[in-house]
Order: sequence, then structure tokens, then C-alpha cells
Amino acid sequence: MAYAATGTDPTTTAHGGDVYQTYQISETEAGTATEYSIQVPVIGTITLFQATKTAGSASTLAPKAGLATGWSASTQNAVFARSASAHHHDQDVVRYHAPAGVLYLRTVCDSGSDNSVSTRIIIRAGHGG
Repeated sequence: MAYAATGTDPTTTAHGGDVYQTYQISETEAGTATEYSIQVPVIGTITLFQATKTAGSASTLAPKAGLATGWSASTQNAVFARSASAHHHDQDVVRYHAPAGVLYLRTVCDSGSDNSVSTRIIIRAGHGG
């Protein structure tokens, strides 16, 4: 099998004058350098990021996000980089400006290319709050 990342269109919820989009992504055959993209608000705030390995040989995940395909962590295209952990449930607020309306994400499994990963991301449109 080859690497695949699938997801449905984000669910949109209005709450307290803010608009939130919830993304559900499933990866199969994820490895150390696999990357997928999602369409996002041009200006937004990541309010929740969860990632869990559901199968495979990796023991940790170190998720990262950027503004261009193949982005580097040492550039302004980097949005966030999480430390390696077996499971991520991050509620740190991360603000971004994605002129193309796209975020590029890497799960970064520490070993193997046989990993399945389930990810949930909640993004608030804008930088308010």
C-alpha cells in the first residue's frame, strides 16, 4: 500500500460570535516524512490538535505544520512543531496567516512506514479571543 491521508470537509460551528472548523484526518502508511494538506481560513487560530497512532511500528509522533509543501522548520513557513509523544492532545493556541488558505502537516512517526494515525484539528477563523 502507498501513503494516503483522507478526511472529510470540515464541520463548521458558530459559537459566541466565532466560527470554528473541525477537521478529521486519517492517515495510512504514515512515516517520517509523509505530508498532507488541508484547506483552512487564511487567518486562523488552531485551538485544538489531537493525534493518535492507531496501528503500526512507531512509538512516538512529532506533528509539525507549515505554509508550503516541503517547508523547513528554520523558515517563516513553519507554523508549529510538537515534541515527540505517543499521543498528542494540545490545546496551545497557535495563530497563523496562510495566504494560500492551505496548511501542510506532517505527523512525523519515529519509525516505520506502516503507521495509521487519526488526527483532529479545530481552527477558529481569525485571531480574536
